[in-house]
Amino acid sequence: MLGRIFTYTLNACIDAQLAEAVLCAMRGDPMQAASPEIVHRAEEFIRNVDHHADREQWLAVLAYGLERVNGKADFLYAGVFKHRLMKEHRQTVDDFVAEHLDPMLDGLKAYQDDKGGSRVVLRIGTDLLRGDFRDVRAFAERRGQPLSLPGRHIAAGVRLVQLRNIGFNRRVAGLLRSGEESTLPKVVAIRAAAQATHYPALFLHAAALTQRAAARWDRAFAMLLRARFRI
Repeated sequence: MLGRIFTYTLNACIDAQLAEAVLCAMRGDPMQAASPEIVHRAEEFIRNVDHHADREQWLAVLAYGLERVNGKADFLYAGVFKHRLMKEHRQTVDDFVAEHLDPMLDGLKAYQDDKGGSRVVLRIGTDLLRGDFRDVRAFAERRGQPLSLPGRHIAAGVRLVQLRNIGFNRRVAGLLRSGEESTLPKVVAIRAAAQATHYPALFLHAAALTQRAAARWDRAFAMLLRARFRI
């Protein structure tokens, strides 16, 4: 359980950092990211939309997909698994996560304003599939970028986030399972946290399962968006 909670929390932190890096590019500011790997991954997202005349609007949509769709879901799942624990164990888990993810935990502030837990994630997903993009447009407006993109393009931007994350999550899962040497910050963070537990192999197994589950979720939502909007 600890491996799943830690990994979902780490995923949420990274999604928030990626979203902020993409928003920096949208504003024309230097990327304020925690690591070169975050900058590298953000640049990969950005290159996918650089050819659009309305590039800044596409970047706002990518940031929405990273923070409000993927990151919010990861944050929720971490909470779901934590609440399965006995109350007296939850603080121990919080302390463990804080010790091994500080200062990345600042990224979680992006998810703590919403109330309603799973209902929020369900609403975000169903609104997108229904073609209701008011939440996306409000997100962009709050960050100084009005959206005039047609709904089909907004859906394509959100789907692009899912497609990029599928391969990355599978790659991380494979590295965790194989034990192959890696300098990927996510892999390094998970392995370091595992070594601080009594059962590192079990922790790594749970983390790998979490990454595979995240990839399946991304693939399923990408397929739904493709079917709904023919993109």
